[in-house]
Amino acid sequence: MTDVMIVIDDKAADIDDLHIVNGDFGVGESALQHQRHLLLSEKGDYKENATIGVGLFGYLIDDNSSAMLRAVVQEFSRDGMLVQRVYFDDSGKIKIDANY
Repeated sequence: MTDVMIVIDDKAADIDDLHIVNGDFGVGESALQHQRHLLLSEKGDYKENATIGVGLFGYLIDDNSSAMLRAVVQEFSRDGMLVQRVYFDDSGKIKIDANY
């Protein structure tokens, strides 16, 4: 999926600033950007669709990691992604195999 890109980890820019290339909006493959926004957003963050969002930070204090994984699969599927697998690797990092 191609979309307007957001700066995610540029040290010179504020996070979530629009990516500007030669004075115009930068566009590119946006699947990872959409996944990031779904993971970090809470329900109610988007006025147009108040029921979307995983709310990943809310799961940090919860010991129920399987509920978090289910929420990720549910939200990504609802957004139109084909979710192959969502799991924790050996180091405890969440791994997501999902794309549009």
